[in-house]
Amino acid sequence: MTVTWHRLSSGSPVHAGLIAGEWLKYWMEVGAAVSSVGLYSASYLLASMAEVGHLPSLLAARAPRFGTPWASITATGAVALGMSFLSFDSIVAVTNFLYGLGMLLELAAFLWLRVRRPRLPRPYRAPGGAAGAAAVCTMPAAFLVLVMAIAGWKVCAAGAGFTAAGVAVYYLMRFFRARGCVEFARPGPEGEGEAGEHGGGESGKEGEPGDA
Repeated sequence: MTVTWHRLSSGSPVHAGLIAGEWLKYWMEVGAAVSSVGLYSASYLLASMAEVGHLPSLLAARAPRFGTPWASITATGAVALGMSFLSFDSIVAVTNFLYGLGMLLELAAFLWLRVRRPRLPRPYRAPGGAAGAAAVCTMPAAFLVLVMAIAGWKVCAAGAGFTAAGVAVYYLMRFFRARGCVEFARPGPEGEGEAGEHGGGESGKEGEPGDA
């Protein structure tokens, strides 16, 4: 079969399918998903959240020999496998949209802390006060909003869906904790989780203004 160059513009799995058949296309997609599992920092993020009681303690499970968070790697690997069947352009667009949304939340948190808790002890204090912080955040925030606005309705819908799913998971975890039907870790004195505690209360209390 002759493969023309204009047909080779959709990504390497499609190229493999055109050259050797559908079997190689799917094998490359599965291989790409499996090989990227170990690169996901989200695996350690999920494990850390589980260790301090924000997620079920099952996700904090680690291998006894190397300490690898196998449970959270399995969870992120399942997400990666599902995303691998989308087009490369769609994955990049949705990832950029969610990254921009996360950066906007970080900028908003920075401004909120500068205005509402100006005396909160910090390892480093950016100069300029609240006005300087607002001026510094204006340009990147405007750029992020622009990038998200031109992404298209499909990307916006996917980003909204993932965001809504995150909010739903947050309230679902609170429900499970209150009912005690899922095991959560209990944070220790310095924020380290202690597995084996069940729900029945919040994992921590919000610090008072001025606390570190």
